[in-house]
Amino acid sequence: MKALIFAAALLLLTELHHQWPADLQLHMLRKNPRPENHSWRMIGFAFVMQVATLLFAAWAILTNPIILLPLTASAVFLAFYRWYFRHHGGILARSVGIVALVAVLLLSELLMVVVWAAVTGEEVTIELWAEDRAGLQLDR
Repeated sequence: MKALIFAAALLLLTELHHQWPADLQLHMLRKNPRPENHSWRMIGFAFVMQVATLLFAAWAILTNPIILLPLTASAVFLAFYRWYFRHHGGILARSVGIVALVAVLLLSELLMVVVWAAVTGEEVTIELWAEDRAGLQLDR
């Protein structure tokens, strides 16, 4: 649930950045403290909304970094959709793309778990084929 709220905050920040007029975007407010064609209420609202969203996203990551795990999977899926599946339409290319997408998703989640274990100092055991113990085991 926290990851969904975090993702919503990032989407809100992106939309705020693209929907505000150029002189009300956060990077422009650093240069020009008082744009001439907006009221102080609109300037204040734009600034507070953008800063609050940034602070919320930073706070969410710092207090619970594990929320980045589902977002990693979402980012991998969106990257494949944008840069692979839009350009390759054949049945063979799509089949290879799906296999590659699954492999990249598994690798990215594996790396995120290893990074999480390294950051928190917790022990993580990943077992494949746990029934006969003949599979792959990764212990940290």
